[in-house]
Amino acid sequence: QVIYTMPGGNLIYTHLKDKVKIRHRKRWSQVMYMYYLLGYRIVKECQTLVLNALETQDETKLAVWGDGLNKATGITGKSEIFQMLDEEVLFRAENTFLLALDGDVDFTPGAVRLLLDRMKKNPRVGASCGRIHPIGSGPMVWYQKFEYAVAHWLQKSTEHVLGCVLCSPGCFSLFRGSALMDDNVMRKYTILPTEASHHLMYDQGEDRWLCTLLLQQGYRVDYAAASDAFTYAPEGFNEYFNQRRRWTPSTIANILDLLQDGRNTVASNNNISWLYIVYQAALMVSTIIGPATVLMMIAGALLTVFSIDLVTSYIVSLIPAILFFIICFVFDSKIQLIVAQILSGVYVFIMMVVFVGAIITAVTLTPYHPSVIFLSGLVFIFLIAAAFHPREFHNLIFGILYFLWVPSGFLVLMIYSLCNLHVVSWGTREVPKKKTKAELAQEEAEKKAKEEQKKKDSFWNKFFPFFNLVQDLKQTITEKVTSDKGKEHDKLTEVLIKMNENLEKITKKKNDGVELEDVVVEENKPKKKEKKSVRFSDKNEEKELEEFDEETYMEQ
Repeated sequence: QVIYTMPGGNLIYTHLKDKVKIRHRKRWSQVMYMYYLLGYRIVKECQTLVLNALETQDETKLAVWGDGLNKATGITGKSEIFQMLDEEVLFRAENTFLLALDGDVDFTPGAVRLLLDRMKKNPRVGASCGRIHPIGSGPMVWYQKFEYAVAHWLQKSTEHVLGCVLCSPGCFSLFRGSALMDDNVMRKYTILPTEASHHLMYDQGEDRWLCTLLLQQGYRVDYAAASDAFTYAPEGFNEYFNQRRRWTPSTIANILDLLQDGRNTVASNNNISWLYIVYQAALMVSTIIGPATVLMMIAGALLTVFSIDLVTSYIVSLIPAILFFIICFVFDSKIQLIVAQILSGVYVFIMMVVFVGAIITAVTLTPYHPSVIFLSGLVFIFLIAAAFHPREFHNLIFGILYFLWVPSGFLVLMIYSLCNLHVVSWGTREVPKKKTKAELAQEEAEKKAKEEQKKKDSFWNKFFPFFNLVQDLKQTITEKVTSDKGKEHDKLTEVLIKMNENLEKITKKKNDGVELEDVVVEENKPKKKEKKSVRFSDKNEEKELEEFDEETYMEQ
């Protein structure tokens, strides 16, 4: 623990996490801090305060669970965990707020105050989040600017009005301490995954799962549109796809969990109604039928522009998706991402065909065609939403890129995400783990063992055992020749090193006598030779240099 004292007197506590003691990944870092701040700091400070009050017999400063507190919170009684603790702990926890941030997020104090106002307005608000603005450069960031804008303008606002925000992003969110300490929230947040769906919910989308636990416990998650925060978004295609590969399945898994427990959630949370559950179910259905809708849109455009029959247009639109589906099951993720990039580029041109097809349909047939009405209505909705957010109106420029990217985002990305459910790595902002020497040696031993086993199971070894003996003999001879060459190479290296040292001593020309080291080459049968040496004395230095026989020295 490292403590910094800021100019204003505030303290910053910095902790270095030991992965041997605390599991890696973001969720376990959050667990470490929440248990430290809520389970250790608050409880310990409150216990000290209560003991001091009992010793001095001054209990007026202690918090008491009264009727006024019940009316303010809307709770009929304390949660089970707070029944085992003093009232002072509950009072402290309700007025303790944890700001969750990413390392690259940028925000202002005013943005935090707006989140804090939402928490103070209603004690049943367990978390609040603001407007996230992606920053960076490149087409991928431009696309995400419009995507984030539409998601906040429409989806988060709708969730806030109908019930609660379903996901408070971990990059910039404020949580109430008592909500996290409540029953079935933090304790359940620490359980290990035991099923396939658990891996998707617990570690692939931990912020969404934490909000789901808060909703199921009866708390509300609010959205403050004026609280702005800026975070760096993926700038590359692969990084973006890997990020959404995590988000898409985790979102589906959390919504399914909420829908399955909808009856209990509606009963325990006054902010969630059946209308909200129906809305989330509609979002789930739209997510599932999204790829089919894109294929139908492409087939309709091909039918209109190229005047081909309906069956052929559907076959042409289905072939790329089916091929990519097969590739995702056969090849590794690198090949999948390369093919996804190619398909995304092809679909950009196809979306241009869709746009041209809509114009042809509106001009030649009727402007009331379903495809024309759909596209026109979509543009109209975006214009109205942007008009209510004039400071973000410029994001509509990136809507063109969003339109061209629809097949990639709703079809290619969906296939890539569902075919890689077994991948539990984040894929973004990960540092490759350095392996120890023992691990490398173990891998090398396992590799050799696999090779040996492969040889034993080979066709030649099973039906022609003599072939294996020949291979072993060949390998032994090769290793022997290689080792002999290595020894000769080492001897030659030693000779050259000693020669270099002697030449350096010759060039120094010191006043003191310098004795050169003998250059001896060890052989299998060494010949007896008289060792010769060359000396340089203080006297007659030039004369001794003339007597030095260079050829004799080189022979040595």
